[in-house]
Amino acid sequence: MADSLNNRRLKILHAADLHLGAPVAVPDCTLSPQAGQARGEALSRLVKTAIREKADLVFLGGDVFDSPNPAPGARLTLLRALTELVSQKIRVFIAPGNHDPRTPLSVWESLPPVEGVHVFATQAEGVALEDLGVWVAGCAHNSRHVTEDLAQTLPPPPSGLTGLALLHCDPTGDIENQAHKPYAPAELSRLRRGDFAFWGLGHWHRPQILNRSPLVLMPGAVQGAHKNETGPHGAWLVKLSGQACEADFAPLSLINHHRLDLNLEPGIKDLTDLAWLISQKLPEKSSEETGIECLYLGLFGQSPLWRYFQGAEADYSAEELKKALDLAGLELKTDGLSPMADPAELEAGEDVLAGLLAMLKKIQADPEQAASLAKQIKKNLHPLACRQNSDDLAGYIGSLLPKVRDLALASLLPPEQEKE
Repeated sequence: MADSLNNRRLKILHAADLHLGAPVAVPDCTLSPQAGQARGEALSRLVKTAIREKADLVFLGGDVFDSPNPAPGARLTLLRALTELVSQKIRVFIAPGNHDPRTPLSVWESLPPVEGVHVFATQAEGVALEDLGVWVAGCAHNSRHVTEDLAQTLPPPPSGLTGLALLHCDPTGDIENQAHKPYAPAELSRLRRGDFAFWGLGHWHRPQILNRSPLVLMPGAVQGAHKNETGPHGAWLVKLSGQACEADFAPLSLINHHRLDLNLEPGIKDLTDLAWLISQKLPEKSSEETGIECLYLGLFGQSPLWRYFQGAEADYSAEELKKALDLAGLELKTDGLSPMADPAELEAGEDVLAGLLAMLKKIQADPEQAASLAKQIKKNLHPLACRQNSDDLAGYIGSLLPKVRDLALASLLPPEQEKE
């Protein structure tokens, strides 16, 4: 590959998978307005970052839109961003992906052209930027299910120009690919041996550095879509000088999703202890922009905190935890918590609680018992539940038994029977 950049440092802000027009899930309905703006806000932050860092180029590696025919609002959001970037003399390259393939009826054929923005065609092509000393090659998906290795179709850089590649693909090899289907599979080993100094990819939703030399980057989605897309989301700021490449991650997401499962030790005795423990597990806020933090928290084990999350007190405890951790949204799973008591001792007693626990255990262990219970209480259930067949109704009743057990313990277990 040519060493044409000499001592000049070229800056590229590389992003992908904006999925404009797609929803963002949040644990609290009061956050719905912010969720509706999250993807557009992430793009706005991308534009601000490119201008602040004086980027020469912005790469968008596919799935800019969530569908090939997005709503007018999503189109306008992108057009405004592109117009602002080129007004600052920042050139933009886009390689449409499997969600927004370039077809005769897609958005890419009807979107008004913006001077300084190049949307790659389905036939691989390269663009020479003589003033920057680089050759930018790329290719668009022509359908939602591309099985061809598009990386092998990219034209190599001509003599005297440094090669940069932009592509939406699934790089196979020894790097975990988050179980994505192999859309446009590209052998990572081939990318390493290719003619390009930098590969800007898209498709996986988690940011990764796949190779250092040549530099192969997956930026991930700029905004996590739901609780399974945790961690930082944003873009890579790439700096090339001669053959030297370096990349820094720039967080851009408005809504940040975090997941945490904790097996509580007996020493965690109150909400203050719990909030401190969680704060030590969560990552520090790294973005200069204001983020909306959402936590999906699972609590497990025998714990003195069990009572905090039972009955009417549960909502109060959850709200206090949100305030202590400065969270905008909190989704709690506490059915894995149990009191500081020996279950066998409780079931062996002679009081009402012991009898109820023994009965619930018997019903859970015997499908016929669950079916018999369902038949007995069917007339007291909601009409929609009564429409289920016998097996489904028995399964529904069985799913409620752990909650019944928790309610029984919360109501009937004396605090003095809980161990320290």
